[in-house]
Amino acid sequence: MNEKIEMGPSPEEKKKQQEQEDAERLADHLARHPEPIISPANLEEDEPKIAELEAMIASFEATHSLAELHAIVDLSPDLATLFKHADDLADPQRIENDIEAYKKHNPGYVEIYKAKIAAARAIVLAPEDARRFEIRMAAKKDLVPIIAKLSTIRNKELEAKCKRLQRAVGSINNGKVNHETVSL
Repeated sequence: MNEKIEMGPSPEEKKKQQEQEDAERLADHLARHPEPIISPANLEEDEPKIAELEAMIASFEATHSLAELHAIVDLSPDLATLFKHADDLADPQRIENDIEAYKKHNPGYVEIYKAKIAAARAIVLAPEDARRFEIRMAAKKDLVPIIAKLSTIRNKELEAKCKRLQRAVGSINNGKVNHETVSL
């Protein structure tokens, strides 16, 4: 009758064990993905790049209203179609390259793709949609060199500023502009 029932570790022991496992995982992660050590010489080399990127960000913010960009959320079907094919429509060579690639890898899709491009070219937007299209596409175009420049610099503050600009432009998903998730 005096048998003792084994209950396992106490809550305190479980917590301590979990903390130890977390610390081991963190140490393993840091060993596999060390933060780069930035020497003072590298910081001095980055100063002109940082100044240039800050100027690019300031110019973007002076040119494009972040509030107006954030206001673009729900898209009409025509506007969503144009956004989806905007890069193709702006570059005829890209369309030809895509067609050639489809001929090699998915020949049945060539005619469907041509029909989608033709339909996108035929779209006539309502004035408000045309305005929203121009606002977002101009901002998206101006954002490209900013993100390219950021890729040459490691600076958390500038990464946060660029992420804010990317969120303003957003990404299109299911007929809506998503201003929440972006990746640098």
